[in-house]
This record gives sequence, C-alpha cells and structure tokens, in this order.
Amino acid sequence: MASWRAALLLALLVVIFGLTLFVVSARIWLPTDMLEPGPISEVSQDGDKLSPWVMLNG
Repeated sequence: MASWRAALLLALLVVIFGLTLFVVSARIWLPTDMLEPGPISEVSQDGDKLSPWVMLNG
C-alpha cells in the first residue's frame, strides 16, 4: 500500500511540475508586443500618483 501511495505522489508531483512548466513557457505563444516589460509610470513630486501600498496603508 505504501508503494502505491509513493508512486501516486511521485506521479502527481511530475504532473504538477509539467503543468507549471507549460504555463511558464506559454510566453512563447504570446504576441510580440506582450513580451515586452510593462510601462512604468513616473511618480510626480506633488504626490498626485501614490503607490497602492501607500494608499492601502496610508
């Protein structure tokens, strides 16, 4: 019984690893413009744009 449990756990881990590898490598099929990093907005000195962290913990 323990060997079946170990084999099932190993198979489950391999499936989870394979699924994770597939999801992470899905960027290959994304359009070219989505592969670029996201835009970074400038923060003004007068505090017009606050980060979400400051807004939540303000």
